[in-house]
Amino acid sequence: VDFMKENSIEDNIFNEYHWGGYFSWKYKGAKVFIDGRMTGWHNEGRSMLSDYIEIKMGNCEVASKYPIRTLLLEAGSKSVCFDDFEQVYKDDVAEVWVKSD
Repeated sequence: VDFMKENSIEDNIFNEYHWGGYFSWKYKGAKVFIDGRMTGWHNEGRSMLSDYIEIKMGNCEVASKYPIRTLLLEAGSKSVCFDDFEQVYKDDVAEVWVKSD
């Protein structure tokens, strides 16, 4: 979170579900993909939680429906749907990837 704040990385973040609430709390204004409050939310008739799970499983068609620009993922868990992203941060717990332009 500190790295993302220091580098003003705050938009269109695809994050680990279990980090969403903490991330929203520590980085007010950042646009996370999902957190515990959002499990009942829908986008175009589909559950955001279902879409999150599909993306984590590698369903790139679902991922392409979202303007994801940043990934906040557990170390070593990059999805196949984001091959055009570059890693900009890594520690023992988390990795941050940003979309290459």
